[in-house]
Amino acid sequence: AVVSTQSTGDDGLVKMPLGNLQMTRLICKAVGIQLVLRDYSENPRFSESDVMNMFPVAKHSDPRAKDTTKLKDLAEDRLNNGYLAESHDIITEALNTMLQVYGPLHPDIESSHKHLAHISYLFGRIGQAVSHQKQALLASERV
Repeated sequence: AVVSTQSTGDDGLVKMPLGNLQMTRLICKAVGIQLVLRDYSENPRFSESDVMNMFPVAKHSDPRAKDTTKLKDLAEDRLNNGYLAESHDIITEALNTMLQVYGPLHPDIESSHKHLAHISYLFGRIGQAVSHQKQALLASERV
């Protein structure tokens, strides 16, 4: 169903056929309007008194540091080609930079800890692997 809006003049009322309440919910959520709970199917008109709350809708982008992303991709490539020591050094450098840029809780930091855990396990450093995996788990639970 298509939701159409029409102004009815100076009274400030808006007429909306609410055949599809789900569509209305999506629109209200997108523009930040919370309506009073009542049956809108009987009377599809609502006024300012029906608006219970208005809230800001904030859009944000997921920031990514280009340099660290390139380093992380390079480390993954080196790991796939069998260069474990080089991959470990590159991912450690990327992780240190990410910690300075993002702080301790970010999805990229979680994946970097997972890669370091994998590399440490391949090197036979089980204690380090477990430590990195725990840090990745803590980050994933909080992100």
